[in-house]
Amino acid sequence: MQAKSALTRPRLRPLENTSEDRHASWLELFFDLVFVFAVSQVVYHLSNDVSWGGFFRFIALFVPMWWAWVGYTFYSDRFESDETFTVS
Repeated sequence: MQAKSALTRPRLRPLENTSEDRHASWLELFFDLVFVFAVSQVVYHLSNDVSWGGFFRFIALFVPMWWAWVGYTFYSDRFESDETFTVS
């Protein structure tokens, strides 16, 4: 008899199953707040250095942060992140 693993892969949501309403989980909302805080810090540094150099530093920090948020949003939309696991 095989023991069940406590760590399982996240459940992939098929694209055809988009009729059900989906609400953001608490973890997604927390990470949204983390990204809002990160954007506010980058904008604060831009407000202290309003020059072309400051603008390019802002872009160099903002673009990777933006794509990290897009990647996390895509992942959380495709996979269930609010499931619990049981150890048996």
